[in-house]
Amino acid sequence: MCQIKIYNSITGVRKESWDLLTEDNVYMCYEWLKTFEETTIFPLQPYYITVIDQEKIIGASVCYFEQRNASKNIDRALLGRLNKYGWMKKLSFYLL
Repeated sequence: MCQIKIYNSITGVRKESWDLLTEDNVYMCYEWLKTFEETTIFPLQPYYITVIDQEKIIGASVCYFEQRNASKNIDRALLGRLNKYGWMKKLSFYLL
């Protein structure tokens, strides 16, 4: 029988088990997610959702929930130094 487990940090998941699912996708590998989680400048709450069957992860997903009033932070993270020009041109990655 499968279980669903949700973690608030990638460090709660076994690295080897996670990386078996990601194959060669560098943006989903354990180390990338851990680095992003540790160095991000905007307030996000990560959720790592795993489906486990017989002690093995057979499926996984990553979700990030943004804290209120953090839309400018997301744009700053994605646009970097161009953020102020993005706002002038009404460019935003924030979804209502």
